[in-house]
Amino acid sequence: MNVRRLILPMTLALCFAAQARTAPAPDNPGSGRNPYYRGYYYKIDEDGDTVPVFALTGITVFPELKFKNKKEENFYWRTVRDVKLTLPYAKLIAETLIETYEYIETFPTKKEREDYLKQMEKSLFEQYKPILKRFSRRQARVLVKLIQRETHQSSYDIIRASSARSAQASGKVSANSSA
Repeated sequence: MNVRRLILPMTLALCFAAQARTAPAPDNPGSGRNPYYRGYYYKIDEDGDTVPVFALTGITVFPELKFKNKKEENFYWRTVRDVKLTLPYAKLIAETLIETYEYIETFPTKKEREDYLKQMEKSLFEQYKPILKRFSRRQARVLVKLIQRETHQSSYDIIRASSARSAQASGKVSANSSA
């Protein structure tokens, strides 16, 4: 009887241990997906038997989505699709912007900064234009919103900063900024 009681827990223990060893490490640790298995330990029950206890991560259960009509449901799923498509590009663009701003600060002269910005802009256009050209107008709007979220700046501020840098680098200053 005792042997039968131990067979099922031991089988489960071996399955979980084998799964934990063979489960690949997540490629992106910041992806938000936590492994479901956190480890195990042994506990002695009332009868004096040693029982393995497995620590599993919690599962978040969301309520079923309820929509007023089919149009609202289509809008929701289209937005989800667009965000999934554009979010990786928004993160990449935000990272590139931050790196570029930091790298530009290391140049001693304005001419070097301007040359680097032109070179960077040209290479980015060559690299991403074929991909971004396929985006619909709606997906482009979502991309702009996601870039704003990732950089914590509005698109107006980003464009103004880049044009102000190029204007300063070329020696052009507006009448409002000289006063």
